[in-house]
This record gives sequence, C-alpha cells and structure tokens, in this order.
Amino acid sequence: MTTQATFPPELEREIFETTAICYPDVILTLLLVCRRVHVWISPLLYRVLIITAPRSTEVLAALESKPEIALDDAVRHIFLHDISRIEDSATLLTRCTGVRSLSFGVANLTPEFLHSLRLMHLRKLCIDVPYFAYRLGWSWNAFRHTNFSSLTHLAMFQESVWNEYPDWSELDGLDSLSSLTHLALCPALANWILHPVVKALPRVVLFVVCAWNRPKEFTFARYRLSVVEQDPRVVLMAMTRQHEEDWKRGSWGGDDFWVRAEMFLARKRAGDVEATCHLIDETVESI
Repeated sequence: MTTQATFPPELEREIFETTAICYPDVILTLLLVCRRVHVWISPLLYRVLIITAPRSTEVLAALESKPEIALDDAVRHIFLHDISRIEDSATLLTRCTGVRSLSFGVANLTPEFLHSLRLMHLRKLCIDVPYFAYRLGWSWNAFRHTNFSSLTHLAMFQESVWNEYPDWSELDGLDSLSSLTHLALCPALANWILHPVVKALPRVVLFVVCAWNRPKEFTFARYRLSVVEQDPRVVLMAMTRQHEEDWKRGSWGGDDFWVRAEMFLARKRAGDVEATCHLIDETVESI
C-alpha cells in the first residue's frame, strides 16, 4: 500500500501561487483543481488589469458588478488606455489602492481621475504627456504632489499628435521626485528636455529614450541628443514589441524595456559592450 505525499498547506499554496504568477495563462486551469486552490488563486485573476477599447465598457462594468472582490489586495498593475467611461475608471481606481504600476493614456481626463491616485503608492507610472499635462491645465509642478512621492520609474510618451512641449522651467517639478531612479521618454519629448533633465536629476541611474516600431526617429533624435555621448546613464532603444505587450510582460515579472536597458548598462560596465555604444536596436533580426 502506498501513501500519497502531502505538503504543508503554506507550501502548497506557495507552489500554486508561484505557478500562477510565472505562468498566468494556466490560472483558469488551476482554479479547477479544488476549492482551496480556487480561493488562493482567484485574486491573481485581477493582479494585472488591461482595460482598453473596444471592450473597456464591458470590463469596467464586470468589475463594478463584483463588489465582493477585494481589489485593493488583488490588483497590482493597471493598463488603462482609450476608454470611453472615464468616470467608471476613476471609481475603479479608488478600489485599487494596492496598485504599484499604472499606465494610462486617456483623452478625456478629469481632475477626479487623477485625484483617485492619492490612495495609491505608485512605484511605476507611464503617462501620455499631452493629455496628462495640458488637458487638465496642469503644469509640471504637479509632480510635486505627494501622489508621486513614491515613484521610482516614470515613463512619459506621446500617443496623441502634439507638436509643443514646455521648456525646462516648466518641467522642474520632476526634481521633486525624491524616489525616482528610472526615467523614460519618447524621442520627440527627449529632443526637448533630455539635456536639462539629465543634468537636473543626478539620482536617476537610467534614462531611456524609447521608440516602438519607429527606429528612424533616432535619426533626428540623435541630432539633438548629443548628451548620450557624454552620460553613460542614457540608453536609446528601438523596439519591435508594442507598449501594451511590453508592459504586460513586465507586470508578470518578465523582461520589460526597463529590465533590458538595465542589462545593457550592466554589460557595458562589464566591458561586454563598447563604452561608446548607446543604442539597443531590437529591430535588427539576429542571424
């Protein structure tokens, strides 16, 4: 007669939760194992929320219909882009106080939406610069708000058409981000502010200028980004992976652009990459 091996409940739970986090595609299957595993794993269904058009309305309504779910404990990452019901998203954010990573690009932002961030302790934030700064009539001094005091990673991009950017005198609020160590910019924005930002933020260990599927942007970007040849913290990245895909990968513990840029700098420090090389070109196929 053989006896079936059993694990202590704490270890069993850790095994299932680790499996779910490392392989999120199997979460639905794990929910069917047994009742106790269902209880352990269910919150991980909401660990990473991606809310985008055209199904944003349905997703938000579904979440609102489940008040029994402790979203403040379950949700850690939210990707919120191109949604139609901004009021519902603000309500959702007030329930997700445990969020540590937020990416949003929303056309009809309201002050209430941004005020909902006050309950969070964000570590990573990705924003669409024109809407964030201008649709609300905000100045860059908004970064002095305590909402952003815990930020370590800030990415500022341009999803909408915008041809004007403020000068550094309007961006000096960035230096109030005392926890900031990583800053990413799109090439168009970097052309305007990278020089003064690099000088003003000595605590930042990594500056990344990112272009998704548009490597030619670096042709004009490098013309005004000679700072990359002087500061080893600056990395240029031409990527094929789309923003949403890259963000999702990082949220589940994978190698997002932050991780890949850090690895690139580590290789430079180790002498495996030429000191004069600043470009990670992921658009070039490996032979």
